[in-house]
Amino acid sequence: MKYRLLLFIAFLSFQISAFGQTKKVQPLHQLMQVNADSTLVLEFTNSWFHFPAYYLLSKKDNIISCYTYELTEKPGAFGPTPAKISEAMFKLQMKILSEPMDINNFFRSYLGKFEERKQFWNEVSALRPWQLKDDAMEGDRCPAAPHTSAERAAPVVYDGGGIQLYLITKSEIKMLDFDAPQFYEENCPGRPGRIAINKIASLFKGHFLPEKTKR
Repeated sequence: MKYRLLLFIAFLSFQISAFGQTKKVQPLHQLMQVNADSTLVLEFTNSWFHFPAYYLLSKKDNIISCYTYELTEKPGAFGPTPAKISEAMFKLQMKILSEPMDINNFFRSYLGKFEERKQFWNEVSALRPWQLKDDAMEGDRCPAAPHTSAERAAPVVYDGGGIQLYLITKSEIKMLDFDAPQFYEENCPGRPGRIAINKIASLFKGHFLPEKTKR
């Protein structure tokens, strides 16, 4: 019960701070900019609390690399563990909420065959992510004439989750933001950016999350 309370407090404090912050460039983004030719960093977001989970696809010369930045275990799930040890482990887990995204114990190289990584890179590159336009450029939600019944009846979702994509090159770090792209593509299809980011998300899920269909 004690650790459930601590977890709830951590959730609540992070959720409050998250709504007051904008996404920004992290040390890991800068590290990838310096040490790779191009990198894509994808995150599946949620309007409710969620632990940060990032998936990276990067290339330098002929080296294609994949990385993850996330908790690898369920928060607070330590099995039969003495209280003081559980508390210390829990505090270590909670650092992912406050520490900048960087090379640390949450960052891991994602193993796999070279041919799989090469195919992954080629399939993502074919969707031209560097030319992608997000909601800020193409518009969010479903279009409707203002001040009409169509506007009030337009499909909308507030907890459908989203996708954020960082595009990192030697010259810039660019962040794209999509609100519930799968929901809005189903209800008002046709926007090229949403179509492309849904396909990119499917490729990332297929490579990184073959057994995690809930994301």
